[in-house]
Amino acid sequence: DELPEPAARPATFHILPQTGMLCSNRPTPDGPVRLQLIGAPAHAGHCHQDRGSFVLEAFGEEIAIDRGQMGYDDPRCTTIGLGRYHNLLIPEDPENQVLNQLNPCPAATIPEGDGDEQTLRCRIDVSAAWGEVVKTCIREIESATPTEFTVIDRVELTEERCVAFHLHSRYPWRKTAAGWLTRGRKAELVVTPNWKSIAESGEEDFIDGEKEPAYHLILRAAPATSHELSTQLLVKPATP
Repeated sequence: DELPEPAARPATFHILPQTGMLCSNRPTPDGPVRLQLIGAPAHAGHCHQDRGSFVLEAFGEEIAIDRGQMGYDDPRCTTIGLGRYHNLLIPEDPENQVLNQLNPCPAATIPEGDGDEQTLRCRIDVSAAWGEVVKTCIREIESATPTEFTVIDRVELTEERCVAFHLHSRYPWRKTAAGWLTRGRKAELVVTPNWKSIAESGEEDFIDGEKEPAYHLILRAAPATSHELSTQLLVKPATP
């Protein structure tokens, strides 16, 4: 009874090179903003197709989510691990079906970067996770302030294909003049592509690990052999 209340004190910036995780946790007047960029060591197969995905938490709420996992006795546990249910840029086949990542992946995908209480710069090369149709697939995230992020995806393909930017929330997406908005209880997120999309949707799609509804934003780019897409993310306290 005399012990102090426990408190988490996450590092402002840290990379776990063995497990392939990068974390930034920066203070703001409204609470911390935390980003986790996800990689993995080579041949790590007991995991999801999530190499290059990220999770974004703002002011004590996860607003760009990882859907998590459910019990293995539920047949949906396999589906929830697919790449389309993670925050990834995913190449598509000629019928606009998303590709699956290689799992296990033959090469390590370890993020790198640096950060402090104000800024963040990080990078991850997940080319090896996509197989022979993808020559290179590199994601960079730049952030000059804790509440603004630029996600830069560079992809080189062996043939012309669409690529799609996927992002997930526990709250509905709504198209606004500024971009696509999802609003939680504590935080809201606006996503603005700095590139021309040929199709956009933000619909309820499947569930999270707690078997609750989840909402899936998809922004699709026109077919090309080379893509360089810059997407802005802005978080701020939720408004009524």
